[in-house]
Amino acid sequence: MAIHYVFPSIPMPQKKYLYLLFLLFMIRGFTAPLAAMAEEVKFRSSVMVVISQDIKPYLEAFAGMRDYLDGKGIPVVKRFHKDLVVMRAEEMTAFLSENHIEDCIAIGPEAVNHLFGERRPPGIHMAYTMVFDVESIVPGSGNACGVPLKMPADLQIKAIRTHLPTVKRIGVMYDPSLNSEFVTEATQYAEQEGARIVRMETASEKEISAVLKQSMSMIDAIWLIPDLTVISEKIVPYIIKEAMGNGIPVVGYNRFFHESGAALSFILDYREMGKQTAFLVHERMAGNPCGKKPPFFRTLLNARLLDKLGVTSVKPGNE
Repeated sequence: MAIHYVFPSIPMPQKKYLYLLFLLFMIRGFTAPLAAMAEEVKFRSSVMVVISQDIKPYLEAFAGMRDYLDGKGIPVVKRFHKDLVVMRAEEMTAFLSENHIEDCIAIGPEAVNHLFGERRPPGIHMAYTMVFDVESIVPGSGNACGVPLKMPADLQIKAIRTHLPTVKRIGVMYDPSLNSEFVTEATQYAEQEGARIVRMETASEKEISAVLKQSMSMIDAIWLIPDLTVISEKIVPYIIKEAMGNGIPVVGYNRFFHESGAALSFILDYREMGKQTAFLVHERMAGNPCGKKPPFFRTLLNARLLDKLGVTSVKPGNE
């Protein structure tokens, strides 16, 4: 004999009620993971960027960092150095904890000196940019994670040889008390590139004129590097004028040199340097090593001037 199961009918209002319960269950089931994700984002570690001063180059570097980190969904906390100076150690610790900060980037020398020195927050990963040489600010930090303003000698020499292929005798004007190590490195790299460094040593501004006269017949170009004794807004145009009068091109390292008449200039891109630094920090957050990276720079060639001087040149791709 067949057995028939009879289900009692459910009135319509009750059906609607059960449907709403089911819908609520489904919504909660699906939103639980979303809630967990939101909680994860909320407590995800942030990156604090400390800016030395409110000036355009530093702000450009920060903009590059923000572009990169925003694209990776990493929260950014921006502070100026002056804001941190007034903080006591316990206030700083509380601030870092409340904002879930595990990584910090210092922009400029004041921020580097503050955060890499005695006030370094314990347990925080540090990175830096927009300083020429971090070791000169905080001894022992030469291998720290970051992007310095200092362009490596080998990259500059390769650029000189690439864009000025007939230049083989490269005169470097410098103060030996400031840049002997850099010029020694440059000498080694130049030999590898089939060129030679001619040392134009000067211990004071007064010696520059005599050094130029003695060296003109021995060089194919003058390479000006960051040097407190040699470089100033007054001296650079003088050196370039004297060199051009002798048919010698000058290589400089920023837009001021280009506008003053340098034949080849290396232009640092601060926004790109900010992105480079943020990339290093992101790599470290992912568990990868973080070290020093050469700064991103563009080359500007004054082809018209070089034609007048009779110097063969090869235009860079970014012109």
